[in-house]
Amino acid sequence: MTEAQEVFYYLGVALAIGLLIGVERGWKERQAKEGTRVAGVRTYGLIGLLGGGLALLAKLFGPLVLGL
Repeated sequence: MTEAQEVFYYLGVALAIGLLIGVERGWKERQAKEGTRVAGVRTYGLIGLLGGGLALLAKLFGPLVLGL
Protein backbone atom coordinates (compact mmCIF):
# COMPACT_ATOMS: atom_id res chain seq x y z
CA MET A 1 0.00 0.00 0.00
CA THR A 2 1.45 3.36 -0.98
CA GLU A 3 1.56 6.32 1.38
CA ALA A 4 -1.25 8.12 -0.46
CA GLN A 5 -3.46 5.04 -0.30
CA GLU A 6 -2.74 4.71 3.40
CA VAL A 7 -3.80 8.33 4.00
CA PHE A 8 -7.07 7.81 2.12
CA TYR A 9 -7.65 4.57 4.00
CA TYR A 10 -7.22 6.26 7.40
CA LEU A 11 -9.44 9.18 6.42
CA GLY A 12 -12.07 6.81 5.04
CA VAL A 13 -12.10 4.80 8.27
CA ALA A 14 -12.41 7.99 10.33
CA LEU A 15 -15.27 9.20 8.12
CA ALA A 16 -17.04 5.84 8.31
CA ILE A 17 -16.83 5.76 12.10
CA GLY A 18 -18.20 9.30 12.30
CA LEU A 19 -21.06 8.42 9.94
CA LEU A 20 -21.93 5.32 11.97
CA ILE A 21 -22.06 7.34 15.17
CA GLY A 22 -24.21 9.94 13.41
CA VAL A 23 -26.64 7.29 12.18
CA GLU A 24 -26.92 5.84 15.68
CA ARG A 25 -27.52 9.27 17.23
CA GLY A 26 -30.03 10.17 14.54
CA TRP A 27 -31.90 6.91 15.08
CA LYS A 28 -31.94 7.45 18.83
CA GLU A 29 -33.27 11.02 18.48
CA ARG A 30 -35.76 10.33 15.66
CA GLN A 31 -38.75 10.94 17.92
CA ALA A 32 -37.50 14.35 19.07
CA LYS A 33 -39.22 17.48 17.81
CA GLU A 34 -37.90 19.17 14.70
CA GLY A 35 -35.30 21.76 15.63
CA THR A 36 -34.32 20.10 18.91
CA ARG A 37 -31.93 17.62 17.33
CA VAL A 38 -28.46 19.10 17.45
CA ALA A 39 -26.18 16.84 15.39
CA GLY A 40 -26.68 13.99 12.97
CA VAL A 41 -24.98 12.04 10.22
CA ARG A 42 -23.34 14.99 8.46
CA THR A 43 -22.05 16.62 11.63
CA TYR A 44 -20.55 13.47 13.09
CA GLY A 45 -19.13 12.49 9.71
CA LEU A 46 -17.33 15.82 9.42
CA ILE A 47 -16.10 15.60 13.00
CA GLY A 48 -14.75 12.10 12.33
CA LEU A 49 -13.02 13.29 9.16
CA LEU A 50 -11.52 16.25 11.03
CA GLY A 51 -10.27 13.94 13.78
CA GLY A 52 -8.71 11.60 11.24
CA GLY A 53 -6.98 14.51 9.51
CA LEU A 54 -5.62 15.84 12.78
CA ALA A 55 -4.38 12.37 13.73
CA LEU A 56 -2.49 12.17 10.43
CA LEU A 57 -0.98 15.61 11.06
CA ALA A 58 0.08 14.51 14.53
CA LYS A 59 1.67 11.42 13.01
CA LEU A 60 3.63 13.58 10.56
CA PHE A 61 4.65 16.46 12.82
CA GLY A 62 4.75 14.77 16.20
CA PRO A 63 3.61 16.32 19.47
CA LEU A 64 3.73 19.87 18.06
CA VAL A 65 0.28 19.46 16.48
CA LEU A 66 -1.20 18.05 19.66
CA GLY A 67 -0.09 21.18 21.52
CA LEU A 68 -2.03 23.43 19.16
